[in-house]
Amino acid sequence: MEPVATALKDLGGRVGLPNLQFDREGDATLQFDGVLRISFHRLDPETLEIWAPVEGFGPAHDAGIMRRALEGNHLGEGTGAGRIALQPGGSRFVLCERVAVAGMTAEALERRILAFVQNLAVWQSDAAGGPADEAPGEVNGDSVLIRA
Repeated sequence: MEPVATALKDLGGRVGLPNLQFDREGDATLQFDGVLRISFHRLDPETLEIWAPVEGFGPAHDAGIMRRALEGNHLGEGTGAGRIALQPGGSRFVLCERVAVAGMTAEALERRILAFVQNLAVWQSDAAGGPADEAPGEVNGDSVLIRA
């Protein structure tokens, strides 16, 4: 089995979804805390792309919003290991992160995904009028729960 398929299956086992797998197009989606939908895409046998829309962030044609997104990408100051991008063919912002999973333990992948979810929550809080200058913090295991 490919490392990305094994990683997703192992993650599913950790969160109570033992049959979690990619569809024919190489995609899978999980919902976190009943609110955040995170998608996984198989880029190649060893690389996974995690991505999710930044809901409520605003349109890309707004110069102020575009500036905040680009500044957030600078040295990962506002995105952690991820990056803010535009979804191809549209003006919707997404947070995405590429993960090389070969040799990565299920626990390490879970921590990486939880950090991604925490970063996404900060961006969506900012979009909803929450704390604009809040930087992503450390994942302590209690801040975000994966729900099956």
